[in-house]
Amino acid sequence: MPEPLIYCECGNQIDPAYVGASRSWTTGEMLCEHCGTSEDMVHCSNCSFVCTAETIRTGPDGECLCSGCWDSLQSQGLIHTCAECSIHVAPPNIIIARSRYYCPDCAPGNSQPVHNYTYNPNWQFRDTAGDNSTELYLGMEIEVDTTNHTREERTIRNELPDWLYIKSDSSLLEGGRSGFEIVTHPLSIRWIGEHLSEWDNILQTLYDSGVRAKETPTCGFHIHMSKAAFTSFTLYKFLKLVYGNPNLIMLVSQRDRESLQRWASLSISQSSLITRVKQCGQNRNDRHCAVNLGRDTTVELRVFKGSINPLTFRKNIEFATAAYIYARDHTPNELSGTEFSRWVLNHDKEFRTLARFLNSPESERESLFGYDAPQAYPIDWTRGVKIACA
Repeated sequence: MPEPLIYCECGNQIDPAYVGASRSWTTGEMLCEHCGTSEDMVHCSNCSFVCTAETIRTGPDGECLCSGCWDSLQSQGLIHTCAECSIHVAPPNIIIARSRYYCPDCAPGNSQPVHNYTYNPNWQFRDTAGDNSTELYLGMEIEVDTTNHTREERTIRNELPDWLYIKSDSSLLEGGRSGFEIVTHPLSIRWIGEHLSEWDNILQTLYDSGVRAKETPTCGFHIHMSKAAFTSFTLYKFLKLVYGNPNLIMLVSQRDRESLQRWASLSISQSSLITRVKQCGQNRNDRHCAVNLGRDTTVELRVFKGSINPLTFRKNIEFATAAYIYARDHTPNELSGTEFSRWVLNHDKEFRTLARFLNSPESERESLFGYDAPQAYPIDWTRGVKIACA
């Protein structure tokens, strides 16, 4: 009795010698040699099924797995997803810590990897008073140059706390240089103020390792501000304060005009600010503007020159916070740089470092803020500084 004819889902008869070699994961049906070896199909490493490239899953060792094999291995505890970087991990590389699964690089206590520029972890909000979705949170990106560092980067990374992570950035590689950016999880103003001594230690560790930022041509210091803290009107006034006062911004940013134009341009007309607010989150071409509104959840203030100077760190945080509070609490007619500076000086207990920066002669400003480490360090007025809560 002749063997029954078997047909592929494409309609072609399947060669008896090829029967069983390939099955479609979607339908479970046999595939002919042409369909089974198509460039659009990928064989599962664990069974005879083939899947489209869009539905195949990548296993811990880079192998291709169909959804069935993937689900089976996951139900048996043989595959887990790293809680930090989301890559897939299999025994013996699974590390369980704090009731979560980690890959070896991300496990708490291990040195942090340098993540890809597109990496976004699961945010861990830090706030000593508890979560508040409308409170102002800040996230910092501090770009550093490691061209002349004297210690292994892995050693440096091992000394960073778990509320920081590290990403690569191609803009730091110009002219044969090397570097990475240090990024924080979202931090409340209150939390930052209560952990300034930790920041001092981190920045000192970087400096002692030969890492630099202010004294190099490529590094920036970006502050992400939680968009949920802004009403549309406050955001408009914040933009008006930044873009309407280029002399103030150039002073506070510690950049020259050419550098500011390249990395954080102020070349936006006042008349277009309302349109920018209305399109907030939609314009992905804002990356090199002074205020980047292209992010989904943050308003990114990009103006500052990179620095690992503890005083400059305080000054930058205080400026972002002061600009937010001032814009929120004042009318559009009160947003001149002179009025803002006068307000900061009248609130010097809350914005002590920023007030000192604005009110210092140029020689003192250069001595305190012009390098990656202060040439003079006025300990008496930086200890115990409390940054104003927004």
